[in-house]
Amino acid sequence: MSRQIRSGNERARTRKAALAAVAGAGLLTLTACDGGEPTPGPSPTAEASATGIVVGAGPTDQTETVAYVWSQALEDAGMDVEVRKIEGGRAGYLKAVEEGEIDVFPDYSGDLYLELRGNQPEGAGTEEAQEPTESPSSTEVPSPEANQAGGDGNIVDTLADMLGSGQQGVTDGDVESAVADQLPETAQILDAAPAENKRVLVTTSATAAQLEVNSIDDLAEHCQDLTFGAIKGEDQASVTAAAVSDTYECTPGQVREFDSQTDVVQALLEGQIDVAAVLSATPAIDDNSLHVLEDNQDALVPERVLPVADAELPKEVADEINGISGRLDTDALILLTRMTTSSTPYTSEEAADYWYGTVQP
Repeated sequence: MSRQIRSGNERARTRKAALAAVAGAGLLTLTACDGGEPTPGPSPTAEASATGIVVGAGPTDQTETVAYVWSQALEDAGMDVEVRKIEGGRAGYLKAVEEGEIDVFPDYSGDLYLELRGNQPEGAGTEEAQEPTESPSSTEVPSPEANQAGGDGNIVDTLADMLGSGQQGVTDGDVESAVADQLPETAQILDAAPAENKRVLVTTSATAAQLEVNSIDDLAEHCQDLTFGAIKGEDQASVTAAAVSDTYECTPGQVREFDSQTDVVQALLEGQIDVAAVLSATPAIDDNSLHVLEDNQDALVPERVLPVADAELPKEVADEINGISGRLDTDALILLTRMTTSSTPYTSEEAADYWYGTVQP
């Protein structure tokens, strides 16, 4: 793959053109003040360019790459853009939007919902989950009763309570509506991208053939004899083992936890575990021909790339983000992830620049 990346000079020219446009708008306004008919003030786009749009990198490496994709689109629209990292995870980014430190940031809908409900998973939504592990450990599987007694229950339960729906069939739209309801008045969500990165259960093709399973429903009768693997913290959170136990009555014989997704997949390939909970946009699924088990009762958390923005974000900025987000599908997210996690990785900015160049005329 050749690196078709825009040079720093090209980016500089874009920023200079934006600043020149803003300066020109200011000059016209000053000229009008000398006499004659007054002219309108700068448009929202010009105002955005003058003050600069700050895009938060979001809580994961993937969201940082998405943030740079947005910045490319906004720069091409003539705006001055900065991508900024914020400390404190999701809570930090939400606070930064509320306080006006950033204008918008990308996140994943299900994990954001869990954060807003005070039940954030400790695994996939953190940068630590992407680091190599030192050693796996074993843990007891929480019972459905213990999970429900712990507070919020799994996402299906809490959404059912909020939306008045049944236990099954929670959709992306349900989660996004619930997120919008939970956000403070100072924030809003823009259009979700088609890109999905939800948790899925996978087995090797050999295990799927041996057990004759294609879905989690099929797996249920075997669960007590199987060892599941998950990113550290998610076996106890309301997103994986507990949700599967509740919805499918599938309680694994053992759950082993790992510090990174890479290590979960490696354990699966080495036969240390039988089933792995991973993220659907990981290249490791295709690279290792893993078999994704259908979640036909929607027990696992729906996750789409979701922009969270200041409630007063200029319409022109929102339109640009919505436009480029609409072209960001799961295949694109897998490509961006592959580029930033390969043995010779691209930076988030380089990967975003490459992909953005492939979808622009």
